[in-house]
Amino acid sequence: MIAAIRATIVGGVVFLVPFVALAFVLGKALAIMRRVVAPLSRLLPFESVGGVLMVDVIAVVGIFALCLLAGLLARSSTGRALATRIEETMLATIPGYQFAKGMADSLASSQELAQSFTPVLARFDDYTQLAFEVDRTKAGAVVVYLPGAPNPWSGSVVYVDPERIERTELSMMEAVRNIRQLGRGSSELSPVLARHGES
Repeated sequence: MIAAIRATIVGGVVFLVPFVALAFVLGKALAIMRRVVAPLSRLLPFESVGGVLMVDVIAVVGIFALCLLAGLLARSSTGRALATRIEETMLATIPGYQFAKGMADSLASSQELAQSFTPVLARFDDYTQLAFEVDRTKAGAVVVYLPGAPNPWSGSVVYVDPERIERTELSMMEAVRNIRQLGRGSSELSPVLARHGES
């Protein structure tokens, strides 16, 4: 009973962490934007609309405007070059950044972005592991990230022959969920995984 309660609590914490992180970031952004737009809101003839303070309304609009501008910048060649430089710096200083970026890309509607971390099955001598194809070298070797379980944020990078790699039908989020669940429910995810599970 105690083990079940502990596992449930840990599962709840893991489930809530992304929401708490998002709320924290948005809260900080809103607080900063409030300070920025406070002088502007004082110039308006009214302080609230429908019970909502104008400073909050302007702050929210400002955040959306910044996101829109950032999106437009990201589509430009200058923005992509700047993002590449920043990413190269972050990759060298922040552990797990590339994996987090891959998860964010998989949530986007662009299939091109989602291909940055492709769930695959990597076959070794006497076992097969769910992994992520990251890149391919000029010599043809497949660069594969082998995530840890149940924590996919840390793992190792290996270079294998293409013959050892088999594509799956999983999205990155499905693969991450499978890793966190220590492989439970693998036979329900994909015919490829089901075939390996029966072998």
